[in-house]
Amino acid sequence: MKRLLLKYVKTGRLAYLSHLETMRALERALRRAGLPLAYSQGFSPHPRISSTPALPVGVGSLGEYLEVGLDREVEISGLAERINRGMPRDLRVSAAEMLPEHFPKMSRWVHYALYRVEEKEGGEAARVFLALPLAAAGSEGEPGGFPRLRDALEQLREREGWKTDDRPYVIRQGLYASLDEIGEEAEGRVMEASGREARLREVKI
Repeated sequence: MKRLLLKYVKTGRLAYLSHLETMRALERALRRAGLPLAYSQGFSPHPRISSTPALPVGVGSLGEYLEVGLDREVEISGLAERINRGMPRDLRVSAAEMLPEHFPKMSRWVHYALYRVEEKEGGEAARVFLALPLAAAGSEGEPGGFPRLRDALEQLREREGWKTDDRPYVIRQGLYASLDEIGEEAEGRVMEASGREARLREVKI
């Protein structure tokens, strides 16, 4: 089986699609593009597709990933445009590449989600980047576990002294292997949240 890695953007009104709805829209677009999808075995075969951790409903992203199993290698040139023809405007593939045979699964190299948080949407709002370690399924908010985004945002609002009646603007900037990698791309202060209590500390870049 060959492996195709797609990077995609989810913004605008489509930020309110659930993770399952997003996966269905992407799968339909892959079929329409005529990709030779690889399928699982058994009574109910399904495409071999895996994604990065789900976005909270209402939060958009500038850098999500989808790994697609294929029966054979495909031509990358123009592939993103082919797939995008079958997708709505606010859900777009921005890059595509065939993965080397021994490239690790996403769960082995995606460890942090980086969110761009602004005090409110538009204008000259204060901006902070928020780095959250990615949790294993079911471990968010558990004792000794990983922080939830909503708890980290509440801690950030209190720390920064932002008005509680203004809803902050939040978008996932991307997914990264390490804090060092985040430091290379974040244009501003980075706060890391850790633990069930979403304790914040400023990351020195």
